[in-house]
Amino acid sequence: MSSDSDGNGDKDDDLTDSMSSKIDEEVENIKDGYEDSGVKGKVEEVADGYEDSGLKGKVEEIAAKVKVVSPEKIEGRKKRVIAGYKILVAGYLAFGAIICAISRKPFYGAGPLLASGVSYSMIGAAENSRLSSDTYKRLNIGLFEFGVTGFLAGILMKLSPVWALTCFITVVNSVKGYGYGLKGWELGDQCVKEEIKSGMKTNIGVLTKVPNPKSAFYLAGTLAVGTFKLVKLSEIFNIIKASGSNYVLGTRLFRLSKLMLLTVIMFTLKDAADRDRLEGTTFIELNALASITFGTWAFSENLFSVIGGFLGFASAFTAFNAISSQTKKNKKT
Repeated sequence: MSSDSDGNGDKDDDLTDSMSSKIDEEVENIKDGYEDSGVKGKVEEVADGYEDSGLKGKVEEIAAKVKVVSPEKIEGRKKRVIAGYKILVAGYLAFGAIICAISRKPFYGAGPLLASGVSYSMIGAAENSRLSSDTYKRLNIGLFEFGVTGFLAGILMKLSPVWALTCFITVVNSVKGYGYGLKGWELGDQCVKEEIKSGMKTNIGVLTKVPNPKSAFYLAGTLAVGTFKLVKLSEIFNIIKASGSNYVLGTRLFRLSKLMLLTVIMFTLKDAADRDRLEGTTFIELNALASITFGTWAFSENLFSVIGGFLGFASAFTAFNAISSQTKKNKKT
């Protein structure tokens, strides 16, 4: 039995050696054919041209710039920005409520309530990685303006250090939010200068077209609030020129911060109306915020005056759009 087994083993070895020899022979034939056909020369020629053209260096340069960021780091950045917006929601909501309660004039607390509402909208944008949208870039710019102006107002009015801290967090978080919107969570190499140029062109385009009646109203609202903002700026310059008291200057800056943010909100709604996007959740929230602000503003003015009448109409119009948009959205779902 053992001799038969050994014989079969020798035959298997001979067969394996024969197959191996044939495979080696075929490989050599393929190599010879590859070299004789000129394909090898063409491949080498392309490789040399790739290096000589400088393309290889460009590819390597681009590859060197690519930042590999771990998912954990990206998640950490997102969580910190979201946490910042949540702090602003709570902080500004508390300040707005306190100011309304002490002054008994809701319009005085409308600024912080606006900032709280916008910050709430930004939480959803950050959670869904939508900070790159022009809408949220504008809102981050609005929060930045509110934070800077509010911080200065708080110092001049000698408000609570908690107010200063909240405004400081606003500035830092809005810059980070805008940066992540521009460069992504990975912080790529996008050019800020080019982004600003592109944004200015887009904004001019939004201001110079009126595709529908709603767009016309939001344009009027943007221009009206923007005019009030310029008037307030002029008042601030006059106070500085006349060496007025720090407290009075602070109160005017505090009011200016509210007008700055409201202008951004109205412009954002104008852009949404142009694109027929008012049924989006963020725009419903912005319409509601604008309605509350215009409403409290109207009650602080004479309702039968031109300004008071416009403010009352603006409050009703934005409230109607918020309610009708929410109703349409509910029907679709």
